[in-house]
Amino acid sequence: MGNSADRGVTRRELLATGATGLGPLLAGCHTCATSFRSWDDRLRVAVEDVRIGPPHQYVLRVTHRGPDDLPDESNRDSFGTRYEGVTIYAFSHDRLQIASTDVGRMDHGTTERRRVESDAFPFIVTATAGSFEDVSENPCYFADRGAHILAYLGEFDSSVSVDRSPETFKSVAGDGGHNWTKIGRLRLDDGLPPREWVFQRAKCLQHASMQVDSIPTPSMAALEVDDPWYDERIEQPTVHREHDVGVKPADTFREGHAEQFKTAHSTLDYEALPGQIKQAIVEERDLGWVSEDEFYRLMSDLEGHEIGDVDALPDCERSYVVCNDDRGVKCNGSKADFGGNIGRYFWYHTTYQGRSFVVVPGQVEKWLESDASTPEPCTGSREELFQVTIYGKEERYRGLESATVGADVPEYLAEWARSDPSSYSHRSASESRWVRLIQILESDESIRLPQCQWENVRCVRNGNERCGSGHREAFYVLEVDGESWWFNFEYKWSGS
Repeated sequence: MGNSADRGVTRRELLATGATGLGPLLAGCHTCATSFRSWDDRLRVAVEDVRIGPPHQYVLRVTHRGPDDLPDESNRDSFGTRYEGVTIYAFSHDRLQIASTDVGRMDHGTTERRRVESDAFPFIVTATAGSFEDVSENPCYFADRGAHILAYLGEFDSSVSVDRSPETFKSVAGDGGHNWTKIGRLRLDDGLPPREWVFQRAKCLQHASMQVDSIPTPSMAALEVDDPWYDERIEQPTVHREHDVGVKPADTFREGHAEQFKTAHSTLDYEALPGQIKQAIVEERDLGWVSEDEFYRLMSDLEGHEIGDVDALPDCERSYVVCNDDRGVKCNGSKADFGGNIGRYFWYHTTYQGRSFVVVPGQVEKWLESDASTPEPCTGSREELFQVTIYGKEERYRGLESATVGADVPEYLAEWARSDPSSYSHRSASESRWVRLIQILESDESIRLPQCQWENVRCVRNGNERCGSGHREAFYVLEVDGESWWFNFEYKWSGS
């Protein structure tokens, strides 16, 4: 273990020791980094026993119970912080403080309650501490003067739970009533009231719950506001769909990945596949982006019956269908709008020349903002570039070391080598010439593109571009008049 003096003093060590006096700061070598992972100690707050006014009456509760994430709950008592000057606060929807109550000293594992009343209903609730003292014997423990921040969701018929985003807002087992959710945490040096985004996020959650049918709908009557932000209509999303067809040898996936989606229904005879897909398998390349009409035609051929729209596609419950769905209401400040994507991918298996292939048509449905413009669809056509580069030295370009000796020497390449080119130079070629040169080098007139599984070929596809792009390179070495020359055959494409 290294010298503590060399690594300096961490924030955790400085604050933990600074709270209790300086003492022996680095006595020995701590094992904090691997002993446990802690979110640090913070106060938890809650609102209980609500009675609607005016004035509104309720109980504010604060609990000091240590970190949430100790791996062994029995160890919780071995950590401890003493807080002094604890105060609980409530704020209205416009960030005004409507209530505060002193709690005083809080030892680890204690809970305090205070009954308060206010003219406005509590919208945000949190707590602070004037000072703290670390009374733990563990040198890795760190406490913060802060607390969770709760936001009001409304009054529900049943209990609700809110995850990180409104689309996971849902009913859970339990009784209803007024409900608050943890929306953030007050940090060591944060002031009051809490930051503006906390209030805006809470308003967005309320807006979503009042407008979206799939989310439990609360009553907001307790707020008694003149500007009900939650009544504003959330416009329906602009829906945009994109389609592509991937083709890959099954052994290019990690072991067992492709096989988990293989079913009797989705295992198809190669000869029964649509012509475009068969050609993509022969050339070992993705079919790429296709138009919506073409996508449904291909899916009809693969499924063996007519598929004319998204509702007729195989559903996400089938074992050969993979769906990723995060569509829902999204919050941008206090504004709620629909957003997210659903990706549907259909895994079909086939065999060509004794090798297993996977054909994966995919549809991505994007929910854009209601006033978003829909981009032009991908046409399925490609911009293609064919190029050949000659090198006089193997080490001039990465990949040349994998070059294979051509079955024959095309006269076009021999003449180029005899013309005394520079150490490397490029030539664009027509598709027909480029393909013919590959056929001569491979002694196979059925080839159009070099195959990605060949040892002398590199393939890259960029799926981040909306209509896709990629390139593949094939490397050959030829002897011309007793001198070796290396050739890089490059094919580039981009969707349009």
